[in-house]
Amino acid sequence: MKVLRYRPAMCFALLLLVACAAARNGPVPPGASVGDQIGDFFTLPLAQGPGGFDQLANALQRRFPTDSNASAIEQTAQQTPITLQDGYVVQRYLRLQDGRHLMAEFAKTPCVPVQLAVSLTRPDPVQLDHYRRTGIYLAAGRGMSVTFSADAAKPECVAAVEIAETPGKRTIDTNSSRQAFARGITSL
Repeated sequence: MKVLRYRPAMCFALLLLVACAAARNGPVPPGASVGDQIGDFFTLPLAQGPGGFDQLANALQRRFPTDSNASAIEQTAQQTPITLQDGYVVQRYLRLQDGRHLMAEFAKTPCVPVQLAVSLTRPDPVQLDHYRRTGIYLAAGRGMSVTFSADAAKPECVAAVEIAETPGKRTIDTNSSRQAFARGITSL
């Protein structure tokens, strides 16, 4: 019978532990939508394929409104950084108009840990940069690739992510896409 007296306290402690663990690991809080968490950049395209990419790209387009006729340089120059619900900051974002291909740059503070991105994407072990020489990591799944790079000054932090449809799944001219992306990436 004495156990019953402590049962509500034990239940409360258990709920508190679960809530704290959930907050640290970042599941989507109530009211959050696609693109509100850093994990969305790394998991949606790999888990849901092109549909997940489209959801993320649409969310970013709403948060970074731009003139579709503007050049990539003009589009990124007009953007104001956004803070996600989990506290990470997206400095700017660029989406090419001719396919499923985007790039997002993250702020240095707070740092998006490379270890977090690795745990979310589970990159190809062959592509995993164990010695941190290149700082580039590649993961692929469901017709999409997620490539992220470490910051040169802070190799434990992700500087940028590139999300693209893999070549076998594309229905666009990949040469023009690469050229347009190369023009856009030089502005970042």
